[in-house]
Amino acid sequence: MGIAVLTYFVASNVSPSHIAYNPHLKLKRRVRILRAAWRVKAVAGCAALAMLSCGAGAQSQAATGDPAVKTQPVEPVYREPSQQQKRNNYLLEAFGPYPLMWTPLVAGLHQATRTPPEWREGWPGYGQRYASDFGNSAVNISTRFSLAEALHEDTLYYRCACRGMWPRVKHAVVWTALAHRGADGHMAIAIPAIVAPYVASTVSVYGWYPRRYGAKDAFRMGNYGVLDYLAGNISLEFLSPFLHAKRSGWIARLHLDNRHLAPERVGGQ
Repeated sequence: MGIAVLTYFVASNVSPSHIAYNPHLKLKRRVRILRAAWRVKAVAGCAALAMLSCGAGAQSQAATGDPAVKTQPVEPVYREPSQQQKRNNYLLEAFGPYPLMWTPLVAGLHQATRTPPEWREGWPGYGQRYASDFGNSAVNISTRFSLAEALHEDTLYYRCACRGMWPRVKHAVVWTALAHRGADGHMAIAIPAIVAPYVASTVSVYGWYPRRYGAKDAFRMGNYGVLDYLAGNISLEFLSPFLHAKRSGWIARLHLDNRHLAPERVGGQ
């Protein structure tokens, strides 16, 4: 499951416009790279959906009272995370195992597609792309957590109390644009989660990208950042139950095994 989701994230970070209009790539090579990227993305998406279907079936079986399936108690009551929990989540999400795993892969794909084409090849070029991707992620997460602290919003994701794959996917999609605010956890527009990807892309474009990149590129890259955040919420929706049996310190701090369900029901769920 995790490998499929990670592969999907990596494939999603390959911008088709960067490849298709890269003057340094021959036409045949552009076509081969585009086809390979979309094939990887399609296969990873199918694998992730298959795993999600298995997870949904297992949860439905648990709901029918099968004694062979052990269910974990859940509590659909909102509890505001402590400052220490928020700090731990930020540090691990920005500088922990997840960025250390996906950044080298994304940088490798950007190296293969020569994105941006002005950067060199070989290890010097790979180093530039790695630093760029890691920096973009760090700015994105730092902005999200900083704005959330200022607005008293909770950026953590809470999985749905509903059953079935598609209602849970709908919940993950809706809560990409919503967040819990205040001690009572009432619903609010997730301004930090929506704004942060565009701040990160703008910093990248005007901070270290070649000069030909501008506002349109920053906006396009920000769109990909929002889609990545959505994909992350979907993975958390279905990944959490699988991690309950493998609880560990860093998983708990990353909020990946959150046992609390969302207290609100959105869209008739």
